Amino acid sequence: MKKYLFIISMLLMFITALPVPAIIRNVPDDYATIQAGIDAAVSGDTVYVKAGYYNEKITLKSYVKVIGAGYKSTWIYGGGSGSTVFANNAINALLEGFSIYGAGSESSDAGIKIYDGSVIVSKNRIYYNTNGMYIYGESYSIIKNNLIYRNGDTSNAVLNYGLICLHSTVNITNNLIYDNYETAVYIGWEDSSDTTFINNTVVDNGDNGIWCYKSSPTIKNNIFTGNSTGISASHDGKPSISYNDVYGNTWRDYDAQSGGEAAPGTGDISENALFANQSGNDFFLLEGSPCIDAGDPNPIYNDPTGDRNDMGAYGGECSIFYAFETGLSTGFVFTSIGQIPVSEIDQTGTRAGLVNVSAAVADDLHIPQYVDSAFGSFLWLNGQFGIEDESVRYYQILVAKWPNSSTPPSADSFVPLEDNLTKIRYTVLSSGQVIPKRYHVGPLGYGGLKGLYSRTNDGYYAHPDLKLIWDTGNFENGKYEITCKGYNSSYSEVSLPVNDNTSITLVVNNTPVEAQIHEVYHNGTLIQECDIIDMDPVDNLLFFVTARHPQGLLRSYDIEALYGKNHSAGYIISATYSPGRSPVWYGISNTGQDTGDINWEECAYQFRLRVRARITNGFNYIYSREFNDHYFIQTD
Repeated sequence: MKKYLFIISMLLMFITALPVPAIIRNVPDDYATIQAGIDAAVSGDTVYVKAGYYNEKITLKSYVKVIGAGYKSTWIYGGGSGSTVFANNAINALLEGFSIYGAGSESSDAGIKIYDGSVIVSKNRIYYNTNGMYIYGESYSIIKNNLIYRNGDTSNAVLNYGLICLHSTVNITNNLIYDNYETAVYIGWEDSSDTTFINNTVVDNGDNGIWCYKSSPTIKNNIFTGNSTGISASHDGKPSISYNDVYGNTWRDYDAQSGGEAAPGTGDISENALFANQSGNDFFLLEGSPCIDAGDPNPIYNDPTGDRNDMGAYGGECSIFYAFETGLSTGFVFTSIGQIPVSEIDQTGTRAGLVNVSAAVADDLHIPQYVDSAFGSFLWLNGQFGIEDESVRYYQILVAKWPNSSTPPSADSFVPLEDNLTKIRYTVLSSGQVIPKRYHVGPLGYGGLKGLYSRTNDGYYAHPDLKLIWDTGNFENGKYEITCKGYNSSYSEVSLPVNDNTSITLVVNNTPVEAQIHEVYHNGTLIQECDIIDMDPVDNLLFFVTARHPQGLLRSYDIEALYGKNHSAGYIISATYSPGRSPVWYGISNTGQDTGDINWEECAYQFRLRVRARITNGFNYIYSREFNDHYFIQTD
């Protein structure tokens, strides 16, 4: 009898110890307010908030995720008093996917206020608050991939901040912090010295870019420009400064006061970062930016492609690009290729697979307005499974080439992609310390399946929506169909509903452009290389030029005449793609081009031909070529 009682008691203990399944609590379907969903949640639950405006203040809870449908569609308005979001002793809480605004006007009010806890704040827009974020009281938090701008109240006698950190250890990484009315970031007191400020872009703030008061945080791989002061340290603040671009701040780039130390460190530069459009708040780095591959060379800071770290918010493992959250309940959708939403990729007609970004989307997301552009090089494929699809633990990304321009591939022609993918996983210890570690996502040799990858939805990862970085250079040019399959923990395929963008079409082309100045004539006479040309100030030259893309994906070409020390005499030729009935433009091949009206100076001249393709890797245009020809012009 005792034996049976023992077995029964052990069974009861086992049943009691079984984990309680996490619950998804939907707002407003199941709960009228966000706070009602949080109040009902227990450890491990997710409060999922659908798109809409929510006029309420919320308080986060330990071990509960609060996820919005995306910062462009889900707003929390604080009503103009107090703090909009508050976390009081909340451990391992997550706040993601919201626009947060409307905090009160008191000096301690903030869009997000964190006291004595560990909170991950990710992919939010924090704007129009007295303080954007206020972190204090021995908090340990991760602040990554957020837009923090236009916070502060200049009518208030007290200084306000985009982000203020007091007596806390915070990991602040890959945020765009710009156009705040006063100081962008303030890190105060000795016990904030373990804070790290890495790969952020801090631009056009009214006062300091970052101010270290009695604190010595790590400041690395950032861009500071257009602020009153770039990096400031006072009252024995001695930050560890390295590999930043600190340039063009209106008062000082570095400012040391009252025993503080602020000066260029190892790897620091002071050069124009070459943003795509700083006045339009597009802080992506253009080709040729001195910040590209200029961050700390330690591999732990590398970009996910394995390249050396780029300075600023678009560099490093947590590079800020948004996954364009969908609010999907079940199934799978591709959301973006790099920074380009799938909505901007044509899926029908003669332009199927080409990128055509509307002016509104280009302005909203700070990306180029691509026109009839193909894809090439390494493509970041971003996608999401539905929030209800907890059984999906692994996935495959499959691709097939269209046999011709009008015939989609057959189901049996798809093959799994097998490009290596790693991510950074963040573990928050009970002490609040955050430990980053590289995690091999795939491909994995499980279940006899090729190209199998782990679904990184359990825990905190850099780029949770990044499904694969596809090296298209290993594939022929052409039109491709890409889709996804999900698998459970037993490696059996999970049947998922088909949604729009479960499968997408992309045109891939890795052919470079052609650029050459073949011959130059003056008054019918062929000019030899490096010749001295005797000519009147108003004489013309005739250039025979090739500027083309063999598959018709030319974007633009021009020849600029330069003389002396970078003086420009103007453009001899200049042409840009104009969309027509067919998205094809080859350019010119060994065609004569007259210089036209140029007033020549007696000087050495460089004629610079630049040719550019309509091909993108999802972050910017790629594939351009330059050809230079040099002569000395001697005038009568």
